[in-house]
Amino acid sequence: MKKVLVIPNIPSERITKSSAFEIARVLSDAFETYYLTWEAPDPRSFSQRIKASVRDFFAVPGVSCGNGFRILNVPMMHRPLALGRRFNGNQLSAWACENGIDSVINCSYMNYPSPGCVKRRIFHFLDLYEEKSSGTAAGVIENHVRAEMEKA
Repeated sequence: MKKVLVIPNIPSERITKSSAFEIARVLSDAFETYYLTWEAPDPRSFSQRIKASVRDFFAVPGVSCGNGFRILNVPMMHRPLALGRRFNGNQLSAWACENGIDSVINCSYMNYPSPGCVKRRIFHFLDLYEEKSSGTAAGVIENHVRAEMEKA
């Protein structure tokens, strides 16, 4: 059976109004589908953001079942953005290559580049980040989107 990895723009395995979640749910009928998730703290709480960042950085890679597909957890770095993107990409690539992922649907606008070992890549624009950013965040987002479009 073909293996598909869905990378959401936000961790939403408990939210059913996410296009990435719906894509994973539908694909799970025909494919071995993995849905990447990570800690989603309240953005208004600095202490929750710090706790989530520490938990995500030291997360043990693993897969659990839920919502009809497999929930994937790998270590993640939230900040700094440019370094985090590289760290997150390396973690996800190592897992995807080791587990024989055939296809990736990437809805992430900055956190996760598509693994290099995957043969088929789709960059999903529906959830593309539209908020006006400036400085480093805007540059990281623009570079990530450009690189993922070239891969797809």
